[in-house]
Parts: sequence; C-alpha cells; structure tokens
Amino acid sequence: MFECLGTFPLSGDLFSQAIHPKSPLVAIGLSNGKVEIVQPEEGASIKTLWKTQRHKGSVRSLAFSYDGSSLFSAGTDGIVKVADSTNGQVSAKFAIPDWKEDNPYTLHALSPQNLILGTDMGLLHVYDLRHKLDKPQATHQAHDEYVSSITPLPPSGTSTSGFSKLWVSTGGGTLACTDLRKGVLAKSEEQEVELLSSLHVEGLSKKGSNVGEKVLVGCEDGYIRLFEKGVWDDMDERLSVLANESLDTMCRVPESVSPAGRCVIAVGSGAGDIRFFKIGPNRLLEDETLMHSMEDGVTQVGFDSLGRMISGGGTSVKIWATVEHVDDGEESDEEEEEEDSDSDSDDSDDSDEEEEASRPAKKRKASGLDFGGLD
Repeated sequence: MFECLGTFPLSGDLFSQAIHPKSPLVAIGLSNGKVEIVQPEEGASIKTLWKTQRHKGSVRSLAFSYDGSSLFSAGTDGIVKVADSTNGQVSAKFAIPDWKEDNPYTLHALSPQNLILGTDMGLLHVYDLRHKLDKPQATHQAHDEYVSSITPLPPSGTSTSGFSKLWVSTGGGTLACTDLRKGVLAKSEEQEVELLSSLHVEGLSKKGSNVGEKVLVGCEDGYIRLFEKGVWDDMDERLSVLANESLDTMCRVPESVSPAGRCVIAVGSGAGDIRFFKIGPNRLLEDETLMHSMEDGVTQVGFDSLGRMISGGGTSVKIWATVEHVDDGEESDEEEEEEDSDSDSDDSDDSDEEEEASRPAKKRKASGLDFGGLD
C-alpha cells in the first residue's frame, strides 16, 4: 500500500521532471524557466538542494547523465545546458540546430557517451558527450510531429560496451526504432491517435511467437498499445486504462515494491490519478488508484533509488512510499516473502508565452495500493 509522504508546491507549472539514477534526488523544470533539485527526507519533509532561473522560456525537458553527475536541461529558448547536479553550476551550453524554427522537446542520456534530443519537428539529434557540443554527431527524421518520448532498448548479449545503441521514440501517431549508427531502422503504421509515452518491459512470457519483451505506448485516448519487440509495424494488442483520458507517463514498479516476478506498471493520466496495470496476464488493478490532483493531470511518474514513487503534475510534486517505508524506513523482506546558487542565471522574466494548460481533471476517489492481493 502506498501513502503520500508529502507534497512539494511549485512556483509554476511542472513541465519536466527527472529522477537521479543513484541518489534520492528529483530535478524539477517549470514553465517559468526555473530548475531546482529537491531531496525527499524522512517523514514528510522535502529539502531543496539548489534552484535557479535556468532558461528564458519554459523548461521542456530534464535528464540526468548516465551516472547522475550532470543535469541536462532544454528550454523553449532553444538552448540545452549542462550543469553539475550537486550545485547547479553550468559547465556547458549549446543551441539546437535551427532553434528559431524548432524547439527541444525531450532529452535522454543513452549512455555515458551519448545524449539524444528530440524536437518539435520530429527530429532526433545525437550528441557525443566526449566532444564539443556545438553540433550533433548525427540527426535523424524519425517523426513528422514532436518527439513525445524516448525509451532505450537493452543492449544485446553480444554488446561489448554494455550500453544501449537502440531506442524507440514516439511522435504524433507513430513509433520509430532508431540505431545509434544506422539511423531509423523501422517505423510503425500511423496509429491514428497521438502517442504520448513509452516504456520497455522484459521478463514476460515467451510462449508462441513472443520474445518476452514489449514496448508499451500510452496514448491520448486512454489506451496502452503494446508492440512486440522487433515487430514495429503495428501494435500487438491494446489495453484500456481510462477512456478518453491522456496517458502522459508510465514507469515500471520496482520489484522491491511489487511482488517478485510480477510486472506492474504505474500510469499517470490526464484525470490526475495514477493507475496500476499488471502485465502478463494483462489486468488493470481496478480498485488500486492513487489521486495526485483533482485539478491537474499527472505528467510525470517514477521511482527513486529508495523505492519511493514520485508523481508530478500541475503545480505540485508528491512523494509516495509503501507502508513498510513509512513505518520502518525500509522494506521488510519477511513481509515481501509472505505476500510473495547558480553562476549562469539568465536574470530573465517569466516565460513570454504560457504553454497549453492541462485539461480539467475529473474528481476521483483515492485509495490505497496493496500489491499483496495480486494472484
């Protein structure tokens, strides 16, 4: 069961959120161009480590470097900045190509060497972090509309580096698979609905033609579309989560929180709630829903290094923990077995333009999440 540890109010609308890969830190990017890193502490307190006016426009995307030492931020001013994640000091910055006509939309650190930047015009810019970042190493036209998500695929068994070289992206009504060196390898048929979020899951059944891995895609119509890994032309099946509500964000619930061997995903919706789905066999956990906000949609959800869930949307970020975290500060293995200041401040005013606000959310009753009831 999850309980809300605390709510962190924001000074503007949340546009982006990133969770540190190793430490319990959360980076927040706002519509007014501000960036801050917060650290949830014991109890309900949330500590701000640093904050700054980072961009002249809204902060479209944030991403930690592969080891978490740096934080990348992309703004509607067409600039990407690289900062020390511990103090916010900027070490590098660069403009995206044709930034007056195109804006950055999403960032992903594919490896210690490569940063992927998706834009409003459906481009994927690949940057080599070992060299000067004045221009991308390669650019691929993956989509006709903005790149809404980037999800890496695991490295192959023959990989010598151990890092991903393949990723899937969504944009408009299509999904694309891109190789670091070869470019766009495959693109799906037009799904006739906007694709908003994506997630790779593995450890599934390998019966029949299944390879045990799928890419889940959250859509604007309230459905998740599942694509079999390697079969990118069309979806394999479709799951209903919440009719006519956008599914803006998804993440897998860590095994330390969900029962071992069970694939459970958390889905944030435009209705302001977080719903949970069990994959393989596919089943929505009907009565296990958490309410982030009755006024704003959930645009960000993820888990930190301590297994706490971080949800964001509107003007707040919330920290959730299991009952075991709340009571003891850490999970009980026995119970699990039984259940099976910044020198780069731009001194700018708030963003010149207010971007499209979240749709009004429907009111829904919150309830606790108890994974022990899964069969």
